Amino acid sequence: MRGGEKVFCLDRPYMGLYLPAMVWKEMYDFSSDSVLLVLASECYDPEEYIRSYDDFVKIASENLEK
Repeated sequence: MRGGEKVFCLDRPYMGLYLPAMVWKEMYDFSSDSVLLVLASECYDPEEYIRSYDDFVKIASENLEK
């Protein structure tokens, strides 16, 4: 969904969500007994992550122009 916002409530232990590359996400409202599991195809490299939403919008716009 380009330019939109969608909220998913993952409130069952068997639920998951796949996010492709270049999707901005915010995670919140975790219960005290929740677990967040991330599966990735590459090892974590903090230098590869975009930490600012403004930077994300700029990079995403540049990618659309290509």
